[in-house]
Amino acid sequence: MKLFVALNIPSPHAEVLADLSEQYFDTTDAVNADDLHITLCYLGEAEPSSIIEKLATVGHGAFAVQTGKSGTFEDAAYVGIEDPDGTLLRLKHKIDLALGESCELARYPFNPHITLAYGDHSASTVPDIAPKDIRFDSFSLCGIADVGLNRFEQLYSFPFVESVKILSINDFHANFDHAATLVAAVNGFTQRNPGAIVLFGGDNYFGDPTSDLLEGTPVSDIIARCNGLYSSLGNHDYEYGPRLLSKWQKDGNFTFLCANIVDGHSFCTPWVLFEHSSGRNIAFIGVTTQDDMPSPETVDAMQRHPLTDPVQAATDAIDEVIVYNPDAIIALAHLGLKADVNGALIGEEIHRLCTAEQRLNGVFGAHWHHFIKGSIAGIPVAEGGSNGRGFAILELLFHSETSTVIVESDFVVIPEGAVEDPATIDALQRAIEETEEQLGQIIFTLEDDLPNKDSITNAIPLFGSPLSNLAVNVTKMALDSEVVLLYSGRLGIGLQKGAVTLRHFLKNTFFANRLYRLELKGSELRKNISRGLRTLEHDGSSPLSIAGVQVYIDPLRPVGERLMDLRCSDGSMFDDEAYYSVIVDDFLYQNAMGFDFSSARNSKCEELDLRSLLKRFFQREVVIHSQTIERLTNSSVMYYEG
Repeated sequence: MKLFVALNIPSPHAEVLADLSEQYFDTTDAVNADDLHITLCYLGEAEPSSIIEKLATVGHGAFAVQTGKSGTFEDAAYVGIEDPDGTLLRLKHKIDLALGESCELARYPFNPHITLAYGDHSASTVPDIAPKDIRFDSFSLCGIADVGLNRFEQLYSFPFVESVKILSINDFHANFDHAATLVAAVNGFTQRNPGAIVLFGGDNYFGDPTSDLLEGTPVSDIIARCNGLYSSLGNHDYEYGPRLLSKWQKDGNFTFLCANIVDGHSFCTPWVLFEHSSGRNIAFIGVTTQDDMPSPETVDAMQRHPLTDPVQAATDAIDEVIVYNPDAIIALAHLGLKADVNGALIGEEIHRLCTAEQRLNGVFGAHWHHFIKGSIAGIPVAEGGSNGRGFAILELLFHSETSTVIVESDFVVIPEGAVEDPATIDALQRAIEETEEQLGQIIFTLEDDLPNKDSITNAIPLFGSPLSNLAVNVTKMALDSEVVLLYSGRLGIGLQKGAVTLRHFLKNTFFANRLYRLELKGSELRKNISRGLRTLEHDGSSPLSIAGVQVYIDPLRPVGERLMDLRCSDGSMFDDEAYYSVIVDDFLYQNAMGFDFSSARNSKCEELDLRSLLKRFFQREVVIHSQTIERLTNSSVMYYEG
């Protein structure tokens, strides 16, 4: 018998589609309700018993797909299937792995669909139907029938196992541009997956002046609209201090989780034991990165609440919660996670956590804004990008026969042009109108764009961007320093040509960036410049923006070896033994990310921070002409051609 693996369309969807088929196609071509299916794998002639044995090893949770656009093949009319959560594709991948070379369709692109009618209907108009969610509780091994009313025969059904889906939205950063699509995507996910748990991965509030002016109310509203239950305490959330942390939780009806904070019980809790609607008890433990903390932006009140080692704190929390016999323990970890150029997962803190705590069933990462799925030391890990462009997923599969839980990691990228939530659009518009008097005034006009970061990857070129190069050049002129070093990642996406409002300016200078003047020996300046020749994509951090010296590099060399020559601004030899007057921002001054200015002498804080300095420059110019932009955006970093 010719066999295939399929998802049989359940009632009442099957009857609705069958009626549609009979309405538009000849009765002999139309597919009846019992035969409607989504093919996952075509096997051809095969012995059912051996196939059943292999398919029995496939564990998967119940899920839903969505009907898409209709169309025709050469020999069939169909309704397309959308897989917004990626769950259908994950099931197919598992089946392909279980069957190996047996699956003929594994060699072709997967184009999921439901065939409505057979025969050549290329001249027919196949009606589009309104998108409908179709939920599946099992998949089947089917055969092509030789006789009878039905074309196909279900030979064996494989019920899906009990599962709980958990999604985490990390590093949202008050990104209102993506808020409405995020809310729609999250609510669509929870609608398709009843019982799904929504978490936030920290750094929810920092990044937009509208949110800051309204003390985070718009972000709390977005968390509530997503029905978020818990959030890790991001390093930028931490900076705001106890009063706002408490306010946000009350407004958004969620709880901050952080196990590695001293005396933080009044505004967060180390762990929770959540009783799921299925009866499963799931423990969530929160930890926060110590990476470059406390930051210059941290309020003084947090001096009483320092962050401790996240791994030891997680171990202590697990020791406490384990006595309650949770069915699973998940770490909601605002710890850096990314993949290197070879695809290996890296992040010192999260590696230590997964290696030390094998009692964890899964970990959500954050902080470094990557889309990640994989495992570290056998612990499944996931991260969902940043800025509302998607979310991470951990699915818990409970196998009753073995009393074990298997956790699978994934992520969802929300496509451009995705459906938006109208209520979120309205709420954000009200927030903008409420702050228009303070933030809506035009403060200058640009004749050309001043971009900084890639809008998707946040990457900045080694040679700097127009905005970051302008920032160092303006700073050098204003403060009359020999050299200026700024960390380019602390500026925003960039400014578009035309009228620039205070709102847009502040979105691009979300860090005030206090400036420090110091005297630094040439050899130490050389070392720090060499350290700063990095990119977010390949090296995990943004490059330095540099003014006052000529920097010649080979970008193809490894980080730390890219600086080939360094000269003074007039082209003369750079003196490693001489001392230079240098301006740095507060992030660099505190020796973050491997920079080291500890040997500097005569250090002092400048009266103007970078934000104020740039604002004064722009307002004085009123219109920033193309010639001015061209002059001030020249890079000090150049290709080495020696």
